[in-house]
Amino acid sequence: MEKSSFLGKLNLRQFMCIGGNRNQDSLKCGVHTALLIDHILENVFSNLSTDDGSLQNVRLVCKQWNRVATRHMQKRPQLVVAVRKYNFWRLEEKCSQLIRQLKNSNGESENSWYLIPGPFVRFRLCQDIWALPHLYFECTLRKFFQIFHPYLVHLHIEIQQESSLISLRDYFKTIKLPRLQTLIFEDSSENIEKFVKNGRTDVLRAFLAGSPRLQEIGLLFPKFKESPQREIDLIVTKFLHDIASNNVRNLILSVKISDSLLTTLIELKDKFQLTHLQLFLQSSKFSGHHLTKLLQTQHKTLKTLKLIDIREGCEFSLEFPGEMDRLEKLHIRGWHDSLRNVKFSAVSYKKDLPKLKSLHLDVPCGIPGNGFAWLDSFIPVHNGNDESKTKSSEDAASFCSTSVEILRLPTGFNCVHFAKRIPTLFPKLSCLEINLTPFSMASPIFSSLDCLRELKIYIQDFSFYVYSDVLAPCRALDKMLTGIDVESHDHDLFSKKKLADVEDEDLVEIQRKPSLLNLKNLQRLEIKELENRTIPLTDVTGYLAFLQMKNLRVLDVGSTLVRLYLYYETINNYN
Repeated sequence: MEKSSFLGKLNLRQFMCIGGNRNQDSLKCGVHTALLIDHILENVFSNLSTDDGSLQNVRLVCKQWNRVATRHMQKRPQLVVAVRKYNFWRLEEKCSQLIRQLKNSNGESENSWYLIPGPFVRFRLCQDIWALPHLYFECTLRKFFQIFHPYLVHLHIEIQQESSLISLRDYFKTIKLPRLQTLIFEDSSENIEKFVKNGRTDVLRAFLAGSPRLQEIGLLFPKFKESPQREIDLIVTKFLHDIASNNVRNLILSVKISDSLLTTLIELKDKFQLTHLQLFLQSSKFSGHHLTKLLQTQHKTLKTLKLIDIREGCEFSLEFPGEMDRLEKLHIRGWHDSLRNVKFSAVSYKKDLPKLKSLHLDVPCGIPGNGFAWLDSFIPVHNGNDESKTKSSEDAASFCSTSVEILRLPTGFNCVHFAKRIPTLFPKLSCLEINLTPFSMASPIFSSLDCLRELKIYIQDFSFYVYSDVLAPCRALDKMLTGIDVESHDHDLFSKKKLADVEDEDLVEIQRKPSLLNLKNLQRLEIKELENRTIPLTDVTGYLAFLQMKNLRVLDVGSTLVRLYLYYETINNYN
């Protein structure tokens, strides 16, 4: 098999031999030596495929090739096949034929599973499989595991509420999943009693016992919130003890978290060395001291922390230990005013989170009034002109982070004061998601963040416009994107509905304020409307705002923003 690269046509078998025999004198040759340089290997490996096992096989040559090839595999998209009642038998026919062909050509070697195409080792068993008549879904599941159990790498199980697994308990105890690395077990049982009664406990424990290579575990019990906390703690604690023997690195829990569960995780600290911890908190109530201690026990390995799905009734306080020197991603997400009883201590990025690269502070529905007060722990929020709210220079310096590259702010957050300070607080920022309503927030961002590579803009509130003037939103958006004083140029320039109507003299001596064109390194731009209003954009605006951005590779303006010409035609016809 041959792959094209900057070295020309190179046979893969020869390619592996060159890097594999490092003791030969031929290694002194410039070409051979080049094949041991990281950036050259990265260029070559980018042409190899995972579908036929090429990229997997080159990892066997030497440690250096293994490291570079593994990094490439981790960047590739991980496709997951959804197994449903209407597609299983067609999928089974195709995959069985493929597996037979691979076995005939490669035998039963230890590494033959690498040759299975990527999507056919990652599956999600959807709820409608479990909703089939009992004998039918039992037959389907047996057939699925009979075919795929040697190859499964990722398995997401979504079990319907009333499905009974009692008759399958003995069968699942015999199942061995030697390659399984990720197991997500999502159960929609209303309470613990039905969960146990329908045989879910034994089945889950059988999966855990039969998967020696598990690295990621997800236990999702979103409806257990109605059960007594003591019963929840008892059953989840048993699962955690089972999981602890698998050397799991990623842990996802969707259940009401309590002090008891946190204590269990702390006690298992020697067996749990987590790199990823994701907690769906729901309406959890616990002591922040226990969560702080848990983070402290995992500080040597933890890279990602997600505290999400914070709902009404959730109560806790969290103080980050000063030892989180490995944490790279922090994601906090709540709903409506659910963060009212949640408190975070003020964070000093240089002391507490020195290597943080990605910060997601997400409250999708927006909180009216002073509901964003909790943000003050992570960013210096200032809503108003009250000087008493202004932090001292020393406090402000503690918020500065030279490591954060990705910042996502709540969709309803509209603090102009903070927008002006983003370049100072996050000087290495390359990806930003922010609400630019009011549009006055755009100017400081466009003028100071020329290093941005990705920008996602939310446009939300148009209540301040006079609705009798139907073109007011368009004029404001034109002004924000292009930096042109719309009022003075409206008759000469923006009244031209199509770019073909614009003449050269229309574009001469146009003075611009900061606009999208200031973001010279921007490669991806998304503009989303949160209220689904039709905000018209003319072809002229599109040209002046988008088409002159030479490095722009991805532009997503949604479905409503592109209804520009029809909108204008409707207005003109009406007038």
